[in-house]
Amino acid sequence: MFNVFVIMVLVGTGIGKDAWQRFWWKIKHRSGKHAYTLMATKSGNIKEVFAKIVENKFTWNEESYVRNPRITRNYRGIPANFHREGCPTPIDPWAKDLADWAISTGELDDVMVAGNEFDLKEWLDKNKGIIAIVIIAIVGLTAVNIFFGYSTFQMMRDGGLEALKGAMEVTPS
Repeated sequence: MFNVFVIMVLVGTGIGKDAWQRFWWKIKHRSGKHAYTLMATKSGNIKEVFAKIVENKFTWNEESYVRNPRITRNYRGIPANFHREGCPTPIDPWAKDLADWAISTGELDDVMVAGNEFDLKEWLDKNKGIIAIVIIAIVGLTAVNIFFGYSTFQMMRDGGLEALKGAMEVTPS
C-alpha cells in the first residue's frame, strides 16, 4: 500500500511531473532533433525552452534561434544554450566580455538557484486536493483495519474460550 501511495504522489505532484518531463526531454535531446535553451525574456524572466529543430534552427515565439555546441552548459542534466529573446545566436553568460549585457552573472546565478528552491507553503497550496484525498484514504483504511482487527480479536477470544471449555470438560470413563 505504501509503494502505491508513493508512486501516486510522485506521479501526481509537480515533482513527479517534472521528473517525467526531464526524462523525456533527455531522451529526445539525445536524438539530436530537439534543442534546449534557457531564454532570457524581455520581461527579465528566464524560461526553459525545449523545441524541435527544423533546418538547424528552432522556433520560439515566432522567432528563429540557432545553437552553439561550444558554449553549451548542462542545466539539470540536459545540455543547454543561453539565449536572449530576439537574439538568434546563443551567448555565454559566464564570458567576461558581456559588459553591455542587461543581466550580470551574479544575478543569473541568483535566478537559476532561486528556481530550484522548494517553498513548502506554495507546494501545500498547489497540492491541497491530493493531500486531502490521501488523508481521507489513510483515515478510511485505518478505520477498516481497526474493524477487521477487532473482529479477528473477538473471533479468537470467543473461539479460544470455547476450545478451552471443550478441553476442560472431562468425560467420565
